[in-house]
Amino acid sequence: MASAVPSAVFVAVTTWSGLVVGVLVAAATALLLTVLATLTGRSVVRVASGLVGIGVTAAIAWSTGSDAGIFLPDIWWSLGAGVALLGSVAIGFPLVGVLWSVARREPMAWRGDRPSRRAMTTATLACAAMFGARFTVQGELLDAHEIGRLATVKIAMGLPLTLAALGVVAWAIRTAERRRRSAWRS
Repeated sequence: MASAVPSAVFVAVTTWSGLVVGVLVAAATALLLTVLATLTGRSVVRVASGLVGIGVTAAIAWSTGSDAGIFLPDIWWSLGAGVALLGSVAIGFPLVGVLWSVARREPMAWRGDRPSRRAMTTATLACAAMFGARFTVQGELLDAHEIGRLATVKIAMGLPLTLAALGVVAWAIRTAERRRRSAWRS
């Protein structure tokens, strides 16, 4: 949450006061949140990522001369992630399953079990659909210079779509785990 605050501040302030003021207020907000996190003993990783993120997006906004530049990294990230996820399915190594195996430091035994492989493919496609929807909708709003609507849609498509995709990922992992455990019992 704290990493999203500087971006929200940037969009709000830029809408009313222009690009330069928006960048300065967002940077000050990110810096203040970092200091507060440090003083209260909280992890500064998320707030510091907000500080870095606002720096990168501010540089893009400044170089493009438009407040819309703040949205470009996320929009392009969505395209890249969606393409990577689809590509992993196309070559038979659904990325959700691969990452699950890597995280567990186990071989990709799920690939040998058709229902588990199908579950991992479904989860990977759900994640690809989430990123594809974000890229398509937010890209269209950016092209139409609907920055206020873009900011609202970015928030609306953020957590809800992520939770939906994570629900499918959790189902896929549960399916593969259940199948793996039943294979051990056999």
